Amino acid sequence: MMTERLAMLSARQQAICACIFLLFCGYVYYIGIVEPHLMELQAVHTKLNAQRQLLTAKRQRVAEQVVEQEKLDRLREHLNSSEAQFFSPSESRDFFAGLDALAGSANCQLVEIDFVSREESLARTKQEHAAQSPTNAQEKEHAANIEAAQKTRRLTKISARLSLLGTYAEIIKLLEEIEVHPQIVHVSGLTLALVSQDASELNASFVLTIFVLEGEKEEV
Repeated sequence: MMTERLAMLSARQQAICACIFLLFCGYVYYIGIVEPHLMELQAVHTKLNAQRQLLTAKRQRVAEQVVEQEKLDRLREHLNSSEAQFFSPSESRDFFAGLDALAGSANCQLVEIDFVSREESLARTKQEHAAQSPTNAQEKEHAANIEAAQKTRRLTKISARLSLLGTYAEIIKLLEEIEVHPQIVHVSGLTLALVSQDASELNASFVLTIFVLEGEKEEV
């Protein structure tokens, strides 16, 4: 029946029917085979994109962690180098106990050591900190990091007024020896006075200030 109908059609009509049939077969092939593969490939592509985004985010986190670790290492290095400039409690006691011998090595005579009271020293320290407080955000963050890293430690300023006798050259020699001390030793308020009008010996008075780092060092 179908063959008889096709035979009745002209060649042109037969060609059109063949094209329609081929298009129908192609559509069925696309729906049944190609489209499922395309959907599967699209799902794989979506999954790969998601994994790529996760990998990019992970790499970014790792890079940020590396930067933070480098900052922390620089901070530790800065703290370690800074701590070497401060006295330990035992070193501060040895320093003041050895001032008499230090003065003697410069041929000076140590007359008196008068320590500043702890309350007065703390008050002066607070005033200096207020005058030198960080102004911008970066300095404030740096100061906060140092404070956090040294939260178990305390920096104390100890000041003492020294009175001694010696010639001008001997006093200068003593001050030079104090100046080259490996830890920070600050000299201020220097006054010189003649012991007598006909003598070269001077009475020198000045304030020595050191910084003592107390407390257990926290291991990070």
